[in-house]
Amino acid sequence: MFKFRAPQKIFQIGKAKVGGQPGQLPTVLIGTIFYLGQRIVKDEKKGVFDKGEAEKLLNTQDEISDLTGNPCGVDIVATTVDSALKYIDFVSEVTDSIISFDAWLPKVRIAALKHIAEVGLADRTIYNSIMSTPPPKEDEIDAIRESKVKAAILLAYNVKDRTPRGVISILRGTEEQKSLLEMAEEAGIEKPLVDTTLFTYIPSIGVGAKACFFVKEELGLPVGGSPGNAASVWNEAKAWGTDVFKACWASAEVVPLVLGGDYLLYGPIESASYVIPTCAAIDAMIATSAIVDFGIKPLAKEHPLYKLFPEFVEKLEKAAL
Repeated sequence: MFKFRAPQKIFQIGKAKVGGQPGQLPTVLIGTIFYLGQRIVKDEKKGVFDKGEAEKLLNTQDEISDLTGNPCGVDIVATTVDSALKYIDFVSEVTDSIISFDAWLPKVRIAALKHIAEVGLADRTIYNSIMSTPPPKEDEIDAIRESKVKAAILLAYNVKDRTPRGVISILRGTEEQKSLLEMAEEAGIEKPLVDTTLFTYIPSIGVGAKACFFVKEELGLPVGGSPGNAASVWNEAKAWGTDVFKACWASAEVVPLVLGGDYLLYGPIESASYVIPTCAAIDAMIATSAIVDFGIKPLAKEHPLYKLFPEFVEKLEKAAL
């Protein structure tokens, strides 16, 4: 594997840590709930949903997270203020994992920020997201800063240059466009998580993964994205059957990890049962390479390498003596 030249940032968000050199920390895996079309949602505007089934999904993700050692989070999707507040309250009561809040309308995001601050969830919340196209307006910047939320996803989508270098350009800014990092700083964000955004189609995942490498190599920031979005629209894979589709979905998730990815919005939370263990296996491979090649050991005692492969670790330690 490899070791990045730039010093690597590690951020604490809630009970999870994200970032670092390859092999130091397990991938943070964030499943999406209350998304458009999810069967548990009965009325997306009023925030009516099947609480029993929602709790099962959250508990399942937590259980698999505990099994593998991969920290998990919940990406909450809401279309109205009413639904946003109900969803946030429910999720925060059922699980103590990271909360990522996701809404298309600025007024919904702003209302959610105020609620998150009022109920004391700022330290475990990731704002999803700050982007340059379109850039956040002043009232949204103010709301983020006043909420005391310190972590945010920076959606580094460059409409003019959809390459890894375009991602870096958006983050650093140009003469014509303000730096995405500067926007985040104005909003009081101290823990930026870069989303390389180049995961629209299955073939583009390789480019998005290379962008992850560039961000880590040049800026040292935690990086990731949503490769599950590309897998979800691959209709040919769906036609090949459930098992094949799940395998294709999981394979799409792990490519960014090999090039330095620190977190994933892996898609519908229903896919936790096969995505999280797949990523855990890749984390164990990366950690082993880091130990053998650079003497870099996992910082997390609950790392998948230790939790899932203790006998192998014992042999590895004896071989090093």
